[in-house]
Amino acid sequence: MRHLILVIAVLLNTSLFAKDKAHNQGEFLYRVDLVRATPGKLESVIDKVKTYQGKNTNTPYMMRHSQGDHWDLMLIWPVHSYQKLHSKENYSSIKNLFLELDADVNFLESTYMLGPNNEMLNRWYHDNKLYHIEMFVALPDKKNELLKERMMESDYLININRKPNLLFRKEQGGNWDAMTIGFYSSLKEFSTMVDIPLDIDNKAAIDAGFQGVGDIGFYLRSLLQRHNDTLAKKP
Repeated sequence: MRHLILVIAVLLNTSLFAKDKAHNQGEFLYRVDLVRATPGKLESVIDKVKTYQGKNTNTPYMMRHSQGDHWDLMLIWPVHSYQKLHSKENYSSIKNLFLELDADVNFLESTYMLGPNNEMLNRWYHDNKLYHIEMFVALPDKKNELLKERMMESDYLININRKPNLLFRKEQGGNWDAMTIGFYSSLKEFSTMVDIPLDIDNKAAIDAGFQGVGDIGFYLRSLLQRHNDTLAKKP
């Protein structure tokens, strides 16, 4: 009976997440800034960024490094398109913020990425407190295959009743080819996998396009030159 209930729950939640299939693709333009504060200035940087965040939009979305990568903050600006990026509102906000930060920042890397609609990102950022950020550099001829694998893994997560990742594709800037962000309400949710029987888990992976659940990590690794993995939270 418990096995049957679990199967039904997975199927129901799969259909609920299916409406957000746009997590796997999108043409909405974002500017993604990786910021490292001058020693002793992180609190000041966070406070200044908060003065630029809209009351209803939360933008720029700010994620504070918890463990993993070398940066302190990730700022995500939803600029929509290159035309709107250079509008007075967008350009002035970004320019003025970094003019204010000035000596408080000793590292800045900016990348323009295409991702899901900002309405989805805004909702998921607002509803969660912990973010699993993965940034990928593909082998020279594996970029398109890497993007496909990222889509497959999100489908697998849906199949096992977990929130899918949001996928971002590099347009220009840093040397990253792709980035995914997973959204979690807490560290407990991130670290606790649902107790799914192996046959269901394996079928979920196969349905997503993998050879099996044990193949997911090996396949991803075969496509990568480099992979950075970071846990971040709201400041």
